[in-house]
Amino acid sequence: MLFIILCLPCSAEDILYLDKERDEKASAILDEYYLKRLNHMKPEEVYKEFNYTKSDVRAVFYDLNSDGIDEVIGYINSSAFQCVEGYQLFILKNEPEGYMNIVNVNFYPNLGVKIANSKTDNFFDIGIYFTKINLVEKPALRISKDYDEYAEIKYNKKYRQY
Repeated sequence: MLFIILCLPCSAEDILYLDKERDEKASAILDEYYLKRLNHMKPEEVYKEFNYTKSDVRAVFYDLNSDGIDEVIGYINSSAFQCVEGYQLFILKNEPEGYMNIVNVNFYPNLGVKIANSKTDNFFDIGIYFTKINLVEKPALRISKDYDEYAEIKYNKKYRQY
C-alpha cells in the first residue's frame, strides 16, 4: 500500500516580482497618479523628460490591509526612478480624494516584494531587498495608519548571498 502525504503550510507569504508581473489597470492608475503630480506638464512632456512610456509602468493590485479594496503596488522602469538603492516603490491607497502614495522606499523589482503574514496597524508587513552588495533584507516595511509618517523600516542583521 502506498501513502502519499501532502504537507501544505497553514499560511503562505506572497512574493511579487514586479519586473515580471504587470496588471494593465493597476499600471494605468500608477501612471495617472504620477502624471497628476506633474500636472504643470503635458503627459508627452513627462514621458520624454523622465524617459519612460506607459508600458514601463509596472503595477499590480494587492489588498494589503484586508479591507476588500486593493492597493496598487508598482514602480516605473526608467533610469529617472532608479538610484543606487534600486527603483522607487509606489504603494497607492485609494482614498476618497484619490490615490495616495503611502510609502517612500527604494527596492529591486527582480528580487521581489515579500508580503508577510504578520500585520502592523492592519497592513501586511512587507519585506524588500535594498542593496546589491550584501543583499540585506528589510524583513518588515511597516505601513503606518498615519500616512503623513513614512513607513517605519526595521533592519535585520541577516545577510543573504546569491
